[in-house]
Amino acid sequence: MKARIALGSAALLVLLFHTARFAETWTDDAFITFRYARHLAEGVGMAFNPGDRLEGLTNIGWAILLAPFSSGDLLTIAQRAGVLASVGTVLLLLDWCACAGVSVLGTFTALALVVGMPWVPYWAMQGLETPIVLFLTTLAWTRYARELAGGPPIAALALAAAPWIRPDAALLCIVVAAWHLRRPGPRFSRPALVAGALGVTSALALVALKLHWFGAILPNTFAVKVDHFPPERGLWYLWHFLTLPTPLVPALVIAGVVVGLQRARDRDDRGLPGVLAFAYIAAVTLQNGDIFADY
Repeated sequence: MKARIALGSAALLVLLFHTARFAETWTDDAFITFRYARHLAEGVGMAFNPGDRLEGLTNIGWAILLAPFSSGDLLTIAQRAGVLASVGTVLLLLDWCACAGVSVLGTFTALALVVGMPWVPYWAMQGLETPIVLFLTTLAWTRYARELAGGPPIAALALAAAPWIRPDAALLCIVVAAWHLRRPGPRFSRPALVAGALGVTSALALVALKLHWFGAILPNTFAVKVDHFPPERGLWYLWHFLTLPTPLVPALVIAGVVVGLQRARDRDDRGLPGVLAFAYIAAVTLQNGDIFADY
């Protein structure tokens, strides 16, 4: 227990130090979201230019969350939220490793990938939705199995909220639903039905709002990102991303996915993160990159 507390404390310190290195950086795309948020707060509507009916952003829920704070410095607010979400992700991962019986070495490796590599610290400071969706995704898969035994539907709420923040997160819902239908035990227990009802209601509300504001379900950027097949650019993006910090990362990712798929074959809930990683790697490739680097 003491070793895990020390490990968690060290991980948080490294995360905060690492994010501080990117304090003076931000991504231009964040200001597109900020403009939508300000126009929504001012009564202009969810539009980049007044009168437009174009979904020129892929994080409609993030814009909605930022709208009440649009009179302030949205970049600073978004950066602080990103750091808090990243801290929450580390704590969730640490808690899951302890509950799942992951060794101290395994826990160290998982935390090192999150806080030591540049991905999570960098995106925490960019003003975009990435750290928020990473937190919601981690919350969903770490709480999923425990929630089936009872308790408040925290994982279900995370699953329902994630596609609002970023539409690609619908993949999370699909993978978890498929996993649930395959795992042993009752498939239609009360917690499962509550989760399903929350997911369906949230999805219908999101679709209705998109149709009302934009007249379409998919964002305008969808066609730009999914533009040709075979997805050579997606393979290049994936390889460049994984090898950027160190060539050791692809080996660790592949090993994690293999272990996860082996446990999935045995219907062990500890295999769920490996299956999610495999699904997102496939999505990165098919979508030609530009999708949830932090996963």
